[in-house]
Amino acid sequence: MLLGADSRIDDVEVQPREAKVDGDDDLRRVTFSYELGGEPHESSLQVRWDDEASEWTLEQSLTLALSIEAVQSKVVLQPAPFRIAGIDEIVAPDATEAPLLYLVYPGEYTIEAAFPSEVLRPGAEDTQTVVADIPGDVLVQFDVSELPSR
Repeated sequence: MLLGADSRIDDVEVQPREAKVDGDDDLRRVTFSYELGGEPHESSLQVRWDDEASEWTLEQSLTLALSIEAVQSKVVLQPAPFRIAGIDEIVAPDATEAPLLYLVYPGEYTIEAAFPSEVLRPGAEDTQTVVADIPGDVLVQFDVSELPSR
């Protein structure tokens, strides 16, 4: 999905001093800064020393959870077929078989509903731009009068 990102993280700088975690010499928290969509951000990730490889390895993933839902009401919703702007392929074309979430890298994504526009509520947009950024997850909801699978 990163291929379809409108913007990606840029100008990454890793801080020179990492902090030990719980006094463990082999576990550190590394702070870094970056730009996303022209805005400065700062975050940190945990790394562990790998004796066999003689290098630090990530303990956490850089990915975030992205959920795309068609929402008819607070209790009636389902994963929604969608496409990412710039990529022709529909992601999960069958709403009944779509996963509940996708893993994405930090970036700005334009999400387009890939179901008939007639099921959208009047005034609801069929395209949304979202920013996936550490440490949060991303939720895209399309307001519909009828679920796409019906």
